[in-house]
Amino acid sequence: APWAVIVDGSGRVSERRLADQSPGIELAASVTVVSSTSQAGLRSVVLTRPLKGKTPAHLTFSPSSDTLLPLINAVGSSPGLSYHKAKTPTAIALLPTASPSVAGACLCASQPAPFGKAKGSLVYA
Repeated sequence: APWAVIVDGSGRVSERRLADQSPGIELAASVTVVSSTSQAGLRSVVLTRPLKGKTPAHLTFSPSSDTLLPLINAVGSSPGLSYHKAKTPTAIALLPTASPSVAGACLCASQPAPFGKAKGSLVYA
């Protein structure tokens, strides 16, 4: 069952182990709210938590294999936990940060190569 972080309309953060077509069970908090702001109808929440799940019901992240985390961004039908009126699937990319032993990831802005001048390879799997 999926592990979920839910931020309700008042900014309350909870964690759940979801069930099929049901809200599942609320879990003990393992996230720390760093900041929570609401402006012009948009809420922004920054959270942190350890890689290892607090309990077996919490997701444990593996930095070597969980480099792309699937995510569903959903908006509820009411301020509390409710069926979503809108949802969009996406993913979060986990990229390395620089350290003495790791170069880190570069998200450098650059001009695209002119048509026909790009380099790379296409691999069919």
